[in-house]
Amino acid sequence: MPPTYCGFCHRCFETEPHPLTKVRNADPSALLPRRAPRSLECISCHDYMDTVYPHLVADRKGKEALKQRLQPGVEPAFAEEYRAGLILHEENMNSRKRGRHLTADECTPQQRQKVQLLESSGIEKRRCLGVFWPSKIFKQKTGKAVPRRKRVVEDGVTGIVLPSDFTERIPDECTQLWGVGAAMVSKKGLASDSRDDIRDSQTNDMYAAAKRQVTL
Repeated sequence: MPPTYCGFCHRCFETEPHPLTKVRNADPSALLPRRAPRSLECISCHDYMDTVYPHLVADRKGKEALKQRLQPGVEPAFAEEYRAGLILHEENMNSRKRGRHLTADECTPQQRQKVQLLESSGIEKRRCLGVFWPSKIFKQKTGKAVPRRKRVVEDGVTGIVLPSDFTERIPDECTQLWGVGAAMVSKKGLASDSRDDIRDSQTNDMYAAAKRQVTL
C-alpha cells in the first residue's frame, strides 16, 4: 500500500514520528496520528486550524479551500507561514501546563520587526498657485456665474482659480493651491531588530522609547 499524507501539512502518516514528546517517550514507535481512522488530516493540523484559523475552517467548504491554498506551489508564502505556526503549536503543546488552552497568539509565528531612526534635512519650496473657488461659492460672492472659458475642475468640483489675496480670509469651501518642491538629504540607522532580541518585547520597547524622543 502506498504511503499516505496529511492533506494540510503533507507529513507522512507511516513515517512521521508522533509530535508529542510524552507519547514518544511511552512508545518510541508512535507515529503522526490521524484525526480519525483513514482520515487524511492529522490531529495536529486539526487542533492548529481550530485555534488559529477558525473562521476559515468553520465548514467543509472553507476547510477544503484552505487545503487547496496549502498545496505545493499554490501560495508558497502562506504555506510557509502555516508550517511555521504548526511547528510552534506542537512545541507549545509539548511545553504547556496540563489543562491550559493555547491561544491563537501563542500559535502564530511573530513577524520580524525593525525600529529605524530617520533624520532628514533639506529645503522645501512652496509656490502659491491661487485659490480655487467652487462655482456656487463664486456666484454667492460675486452674483455672477463662472465664465465658461475660465472653468476648471478640482477633485470633481467645477469652479475657477483666482489670485491669492493674503490680506483677506479665504472663504469656506475654497482651496488654496500650492506647488511644492523639495530637496532633501536623509540619514537612516537601525535601532533594533526583533530577530536579535534577547528578551520578549525588546523591539517594541525600543520603538516606544524612540517615539518619546521624537519632537516637532
